[in-house]
Amino acid sequence: MKICFVWLLIVTFHLWLSTILCQQEPTISFISKEKIVDLGETVELICDTVFTSGYAVQWIKLDNPPSILSSGSTIQFPDNRIGISVEKDRFKLKIRDVREVDNGEYMCQITSSSSVPIAKASVNLTVRIPPVISDDSTRHVITSVGTPVVKLKCSADGHPKPRISWRRDGNKELTGYGAHFIGSELTLTNITINHQGTYYCIADNGVARGDRRAISIEVEFPPLITVPKERVSQALKHNQLLVCKVRAFPLASISWYKEGDNYQEALSNNRNYNISIFQTNNEFEFTTILRVQNIEKRNYDRYYCQASNKLGTSKGIIELEETQNVICPPDCSSQYQAYGSDSSILKFQPSALIYNIIILIFANLFCTFA
Repeated sequence: MKICFVWLLIVTFHLWLSTILCQQEPTISFISKEKIVDLGETVELICDTVFTSGYAVQWIKLDNPPSILSSGSTIQFPDNRIGISVEKDRFKLKIRDVREVDNGEYMCQITSSSSVPIAKASVNLTVRIPPVISDDSTRHVITSVGTPVVKLKCSADGHPKPRISWRRDGNKELTGYGAHFIGSELTLTNITINHQGTYYCIADNGVARGDRRAISIEVEFPPLITVPKERVSQALKHNQLLVCKVRAFPLASISWYKEGDNYQEALSNNRNYNISIFQTNNEFEFTTILRVQNIEKRNYDRYYCQASNKLGTSKGIIELEETQNVICPPDCSSQYQAYGSDSSILKFQPSALIYNIIILIFANLFCTFA
């Protein structure tokens, strides 16, 4: 009996000693690989452990300072977007509606009852954020012809870091660069009228559709006048149009003058003259027309249109000459239609047209029954 008791004590001691000597250290067997998610999505971080009975498993965000998000199955961080679930030895951290602030490194850590770290592993969470062009980027530029340098600046926030590129409205050439340019600063040199227009700063990092900003450049320049016809003619008692095309910024004031050998007469709307100004599709270009009405002998002379703004004055000269022929257009009545050159006029004869139609009808009938 005593021998059995002693043997039982030996076996019990052996088992106890074996448990002490053979107990495994708690370890982390698996940690999620790096996660890359878009803003607003949901992400799960997994930490698998073994031999953690009697130990605490924590999820910690390695900020400065670090933030303990969970301990065991309990959430420690005051954010209802964060949740923790425990299935046996798997500790799953779930973050809903991911935000920029969630970007960073997360650590799964096993600690003893005295809060001494025993094992740890970490995973990076990368939150992709679409580009947003910064408010301090260039919005509008007013410059003038001859300016040596104009710089357009554009920057954007986002993750990954956005790439900035430039192009012009209508895919016009970026003077000195071609169709497009990559970089946060676009430098334009020796400014001319051709630099005027809309430029686009485009920020892209592969997330969503990117961002774009329109930047307008307005180039101030003195008036430029183009005269489509420098010499026009018309018969007495008829009308004629004198045309000037003007391009200027700021917009120019327009005047018309009649000029002789020893005099200059400023023109205004009256029975002989009517002045009109028409805007074109380009906001900096317009057409001005002087209509000389019911022409008399004294109206045959030299005329000029004058355009002025703060940068200068320009003028275009047009000669109005006498002719025996009525020029159509502009002076076309219902009995005339233009044909060929300005001086070619045919009289419209409706009876001839009706006659030709009747002949065609009979010809077709003849061919049908033949």
